[in-house]
Amino acid sequence: ANLVANFNNRLENAFWLGGGVVPLGQAVFHYDRERPMEPWRVFTEDGGLDIRFFPEGRRAERIIGGVVESDFQQPCGRFEGTIQTATGLVAVSGQGVTEEHWAVW
Repeated sequence: ANLVANFNNRLENAFWLGGGVVPLGQAVFHYDRERPMEPWRVFTEDGGLDIRFFPEGRRAERIIGGVVESDFQQPCGRFEGTIQTATGLVAVSGQGVTEEHWAVW
């Protein structure tokens, strides 16, 4: 799956299942930015995807350099949940990463 929130609206949101691509609506990421290693809920506003993310590790970096500032975190872990397809609701699970990047250039 590829999900993006607050950037390009929902244009990049899709899930690959059984050799096909399932378009998804606007993504919403519910998590505590101060505690990114706690479980997350990720869903789409159209009800097409509803998953839980269980972080198991994290890569993070913060750079402050004059007019450039970057705050980046990328937890990796396990996903479990459901996706709505043309034939019905399908349980999904797997490994993957999430990413949050705030930058000033």
